[in-house]
Amino acid sequence: MVRRLNYQLELLADTIQQAVIDGSLDPEEADQLEERLQDIDSLAEIHEVWDLLAEEYDILESPL
Repeated sequence: MVRRLNYQLELLADTIQQAVIDGSLDPEEADQLEERLQDIDSLAEIHEVWDLLAEEYDILESPL
C-alpha cells in the first residue's frame, strides 16, 4: 500500500510540475496543490486530487 501511495504522490507531483511548464497551471496554484500533497496519507485522498486536476484545472486532457 505504501508503494502505491508513494508512486501516486510522485506521479501527481510530476504532473503538477509539467502543468506549470506547459502553462496550464499557475505556479501559485501548483504550490497550493503541492502543499496539499504533503498531507495526503491515503489513496482515497489521492483520488480526490486527481479528480480536482481533471475537473477544476483541466490538465489531464491530452490533445489528439
